[in-house]
Amino acid sequence: MRYAIGECVDGHYQIEGLLGQGGAGETYKALNTLAGQTVVLKVPDISISGDLAAYNRYRREIEIG
Repeated sequence: MRYAIGECVDGHYQIEGLLGQGGAGETYKALNTLAGQTVVLKVPDISISGDLAAYNRYRREIEIG
């Protein structure tokens, strides 16, 4: 899923730009409008939902962060 700059995700994350894209999903720079902080938003690709190995790689990526 690709988000557009300025789009609001989950009610309070405003997309500022795409940082990267890979096999497990996309990574965005976003503004948490509730906290006023810049954050990194990692969005998994829906295709990994049925692939346990891909899901585990994604989990490791976000835990290492």
